[in-house]
Amino acid sequence: MACIYEIYLDVLFVNNFLMDVLNLFLTGIFLRNLIHKGRILLAALFGSGMGVICFLMLSSYRLYRLIMYVPVPLGMVMIAFFTRKHTTQRVAFLIKNWLGCFLFSILTGGCMQWLNKSLFYGRHFYLAMVLTAGIAVSASIIWRSRKERSRHLYQVRLCYHEHELLLEAYYDTGNLLIDPYVGKPVSIIDKELLMPIFREDEPVVRLLPFSSMGEKNGLVEALTVEELYIKEGKKERQILQAVIALGSPSLFQKKEYQMILNCHLL
Repeated sequence: MACIYEIYLDVLFVNNFLMDVLNLFLTGIFLRNLIHKGRILLAALFGSGMGVICFLMLSSYRLYRLIMYVPVPLGMVMIAFFTRKHTTQRVAFLIKNWLGCFLFSILTGGCMQWLNKSLFYGRHFYLAMVLTAGIAVSASIIWRSRKERSRHLYQVRLCYHEHELLLEAYYDTGNLLIDPYVGKPVSIIDKELLMPIFREDEPVVRLLPFSSMGEKNGLVEALTVEELYIKEGKKERQILQAVIALGSPSLFQKKEYQMILNCHLL
């Protein structure tokens, strides 16, 4: 005896939309993509809309699943995460993010179905979805925090006069440089990042002595910024009147960070 199901298109659209948003957020967090909420919502809207359109227009369920598993997720990934910097590695970027999104759709879908049937006896679908989202987001935040600590990378916000600069910083346990004039630890930044700011506000720069393996008696330009914020999880560590040395751009070439934090700051 064949089973007959009633499918409500509005419910199908909403369910797909919510799950697509969750899976795209998880993909962005775990694969370290730049997360833009508006683009993720637009990508989820595209995916859920295509799901409804394909459901109405296609008579073959196999073709429907093929389209929903390959071209539609690829389109969602492009809308959510693709930028100009990924142009040279377009294929690798798309495949990696498509696989990530596909994997998370399996994990979150399976978790949600299990919670709905085992805890709520199939009666509270959206409650199971919310619980799944809570578990997934909590796990991703913990994972990313530990990953960043293991890589010694932190998000930094630097405030100088009326300017604010956001960048990635590397926590270097070997950076022991201290400003001998004020006795504060010195971090190092890519000098080129500050050039646009210096064109508007001429900085007060001083020379600090330093020694390293390459240069035992060197001098480096440094300045004091009003505030430096180092993000640790959801919290920010504030350093007032932080001393920043202006490093050569060659020091940061082909690096994923633009600043080297002093070991005494954390």
